[in-house]
Amino acid sequence: MLKSIVRAFGAVAAALLLVAPTASGADKPYSVVVSNLDLSTPATLVSGQQSDLIATYRNLTAQQQLGSSDLTVPPALQVIGATVAPRGTATVVGNVIRLRNLAVPAGGAAAVTVTLQASGCGTQTLLWPAPVTKQANDFNGTPGNDLNFRASASDLRTVVSGVCALRFLTQPADARTSQTITGSRFDPAGPPVAVEVVDGGGARVTSSSASITLAIGTNAGGGTLAGTTTVQATSGVASFTNLSIDKPGFGYTLSASSPEATSTVSDPFAIQQVAISCAEDVDCTGTIPLAGTNQAGGGSSSVQVTAIQGPGLDVDTGFLTISLGFGGSLDCAGYQELAAAQDVTTVDFTALDREKQVVTTIDKRVVNATANNGAAFLEKCFGAPYRFDTKLGTPLAVNAAYLPGPYPAPEYKGLLPDCGKAAQRDDPSTPAVDGPVVASAGPPCVVYRKKNQAGDGIIASLLPAGQAVEGADPRFRS
Repeated sequence: MLKSIVRAFGAVAAALLLVAPTASGADKPYSVVVSNLDLSTPATLVSGQQSDLIATYRNLTAQQQLGSSDLTVPPALQVIGATVAPRGTATVVGNVIRLRNLAVPAGGAAAVTVTLQASGCGTQTLLWPAPVTKQANDFNGTPGNDLNFRASASDLRTVVSGVCALRFLTQPADARTSQTITGSRFDPAGPPVAVEVVDGGGARVTSSSASITLAIGTNAGGGTLAGTTTVQATSGVASFTNLSIDKPGFGYTLSASSPEATSTVSDPFAIQQVAISCAEDVDCTGTIPLAGTNQAGGGSSSVQVTAIQGPGLDVDTGFLTISLGFGGSLDCAGYQELAAAQDVTTVDFTALDREKQVVTTIDKRVVNATANNGAAFLEKCFGAPYRFDTKLGTPLAVNAAYLPGPYPAPEYKGLLPDCGKAAQRDDPSTPAVDGPVVASAGPPCVVYRKKNQAGDGIIASLLPAGQAVEGADPRFRS
């Protein structure tokens, strides 16, 4: 019987321990209300902006002092600064505001003004943890020195709203067809294209793990984007490591989209078929097959371009690029169509300081398909954003079919004259009207026309450095 009484008493004592108030005491209450400056609740913030909120402490005890408190701000908010009134100090340590020497009497209040920077996407409600608050001004004392937080008289909500946006952290740079697009020109091992999630103030939202998708925005060459095109952001950044486009074109862009942020579009970039890295003071050469011509007529017609080293004091490192099909159709009066229409060749050199020697080889099968197939009939139909001298009797014209890409419109077109021979100068006041005759033509001009032992037609020409003619290189057929 005695053992039963002892067991019952122990059970009752244990139950009392679970429900009885701790030494901190429910008889020493206080409240905290986080509000806007006009004291309205819930407190509101806009993502990406700095704003002030007020945390109002009220001492609800009958006689104890509210002396100090540690006010913890939600981790999604950055604390810029804090002040307290009517007395005391506020020290910011990370996301904790240490309030000391408040000396708030029973029935009194203290107002803490907190300057915050909000981040995040969409609308979210953040809850501030209940502060640890003590009677002592210096935050000392046993747990019995703590005041008791009264939730029913408090409001610790903060609503953050704002629309996030996407921004290219690493822009796509020029690349070769079907090779990885990175942030470095023609370098598949360069830094990956990257997109970041930013708030209204342009700061990265490091908490974001948004799913971001890339697609072709402006499809300058009718290409297809390959690779992993949807990536989940890590700490607000999505990196795309294996993107490529299969067709050449000037002015491609990538669009970035996400269900959680406003879309964005990259800077324009080019996809080139041939890109040769050229060292200082060294000639460099690239070759491209005339794919359309070879398909239509058979054989192995091609264009070989040599970027000629510039004078000794220039800077002529850069990339020699060659591609087919940019800018729409190009046809000149008097031109015998040997190269297929899609084999309009565009040449560019990034440093702008090099002349280019171009040697076009037309397979004998294509040459022999034309009745007049002597070497003298080989011509170069040339297109450029600048005026140039033309073959006698073939005035310069404006190419109405030009589709801006390699350079802005207008494009001028005409047959090139022989280097060092007489040429027709355009009358600038009246387009497509002959001007004076030039005694000795310089670049752009034809160096020679001939046939090799195999019967292939060969036409070589010299093109000026892009720097000398408005920073642009040309297009041509044959």
